[in-house]
Amino acid sequence: MDTVRRWIRRGYIYPQPYRYGGTYRIQSDARYLPPWQQPTVPDGTAASTPTLLERLKNGPK
Repeated sequence: MDTVRRWIRRGYIYPQPYRYGGTYRIQSDARYLPPWQQPTVPDGTAASTPTLLERLKNGPK
């Protein structure tokens, strides 16, 4: 479990899990992506997970 928590904190699990209470909630289609395979958006910057405000405004996907 320590390894999975470390991967989550470092952003190696995509889509990014969210924390609910003391546990992490991970989507069933989530996968491990090492740093050299991180998703990027067309302008070349790293793709970011939605902020809490964006998730609250747009609802769950």
